[in-house]
Amino acid sequence: RISDGPPMLRSENGRPVTWIYVDGRGRDLQTLVGDLQTAIAREVKLPPGISVSYTGQFEFLVRATERMKIVVPVTLAIIFALLYLTFRRWDEALLIMGTLPFALTGGLWLLNLLGYNQSVASGVGFIALAGVALVGILLRSRKPHTPAAKERKSKPRFEDPLTQPVASLTAPPASATKKAKTAPCRTSWLPSKPVRVADAPAYLIRLVNGGEPASVAPIPVNEKEMTFGTDPVQSVRVLDDPSISPLHARIKQTDNGVFTIYDNNSVAGTWVNFDPVPREGRRLVHGDRIHFGGLVYRFDLKQAPPAPEPRVISKK
Repeated sequence: RISDGPPMLRSENGRPVTWIYVDGRGRDLQTLVGDLQTAIAREVKLPPGISVSYTGQFEFLVRATERMKIVVPVTLAIIFALLYLTFRRWDEALLIMGTLPFALTGGLWLLNLLGYNQSVASGVGFIALAGVALVGILLRSRKPHTPAAKERKSKPRFEDPLTQPVASLTAPPASATKKAKTAPCRTSWLPSKPVRVADAPAYLIRLVNGGEPASVAPIPVNEKEMTFGTDPVQSVRVLDDPSISPLHARIKQTDNGVFTIYDNNSVAGTWVNFDPVPREGRRLVHGDRIHFGGLVYRFDLKQAPPAPEPRVISKK
């Protein structure tokens, strides 16, 4: 007896097998296979010993998805670790991690506009995009290298509390003759322009040469909380010096006019009258000398407190 049959018998894993090819052009593979599984489970009743499996590109997609479930959390953990090592604060690292999804919105919009479906390649691209956003944040937080930094390395500084705290108190000021030689020549018929300083309850006056006021405008302390550092994004007042951290210190003002300074885990430290600022902060009084790393300032109130009257104490 001769009858028609398949020209070839195929087997896989010791079981006879046949393939049904499905063309899913115009649809994403994940949705197509999901619809097939739902339709077969609802309309096809498989006899005992027969099973259905989905191979081809879908099998590769399942393997890649399982691998991405490991790669994505590890990548996010590495990004968070780098942010914490840069800023040394959990809250800032978590804040930046919360903004990373917004950096990916442009890629999602572009996929939608071009009509592309989400795939393994696009997922890898989004991981790379998150890394590029992190690099931009880290580079933005670093202070640019300026020629003033090179000059500072070759020029001794007496106001650094880490090296010569006593010398900065005892070093004599520059003489008037030296000032006359080093001061720039100014023509008498050119009127000097007065420096405009904003009105504030307190000021930070820059000190040089062991305690002399520098020829720069004082910094007005006119906000409830002022931050100091090299990063213009995190700091209200940018201090350009190699010893300053991206977010170095902060000064808070209470409603009753009390000023308190805090150090923000800086590398060079924050000092008041040659004493390091404790973790709970230190209250500032009129005339305090503040060291932000290698920069020295004097804290002056707008209305200086009256000097105490002398008291005569008689000893019997």
